[in-house]
Amino acid sequence: MNRLHYLELDLGDREVLARHSEFEERRRLRQATVSITAEEIRQRNPASTWQMLTGIPSLNVIPFGFGVYAKSPRGYRTVPNGDHLELVPCWFRVMVDGAALPESMPDLSRLPAPNEIHGIEVFAGPSTIPPQYNSAMGGAGSTHGDNGCGLIAIWTR
Repeated sequence: MNRLHYLELDLGDREVLARHSEFEERRRLRQATVSITAEEIRQRNPASTWQMLTGIPSLNVIPFGFGVYAKSPRGYRTVPNGDHLELVPCWFRVMVDGAALPESMPDLSRLPAPNEIHGIEVFAGPSTIPPQYNSAMGGAGSTHGDNGCGLIAIWTR
């Protein structure tokens, strides 16, 4: 394996891909509301990745129709709709390997398989989301919605 693609971090004998270094650093500093490692996923052995998100107090995992969605316990948020404001459910946004999923209500059942995951981060609200991801997700007024409800960041191997 080409060692130029790796970044050395103080993680024992483990090598970490450079693209995982931010995840590992935030996990070390406990900056996300919840961080889940590949080892924790292996120990729990879920059939689907979304099952790792059940039981996290800062989000509600909701099966609906043929999908599974993450809703904030904050309830609803107000968004402009023409000349008036509208109340809409407060859905978590989802990002995979730094790329935002375009849906304002992403289906968690379409996430990568558990054995493909390096780590999962949950950011429960806008103040916890790293600034580089706020701008990548569009922020307030974006056609993709905003991050006021939270963000789930998935990092694949």
